[in-house]
Amino acid sequence: MLKTLYLGCVADTALFRDAPKLFRQAFPWFQKNITKGDVSQELAGERVAEVVAAPGFVHAGVRWSWGNRL
Repeated sequence: MLKTLYLGCVADTALFRDAPKLFRQAFPWFQKNITKGDVSQELAGERVAEVVAAPGFVHAGVRWSWGNRL
């Protein structure tokens, strides 16, 4: 079964490097202050490690939340 993982929005990376400059400036602020969906690169990495290592994440079709997104 397919599994996916949403870590949160890591808005302070080069992911949007080809987007217009105004978007690159506004998007991280918007994610941090309005949607509250922004996470740091470090936190995103910790979440990946947790999912890989923790036995509670072996089940597919289950939704987990880290508290900042449903």
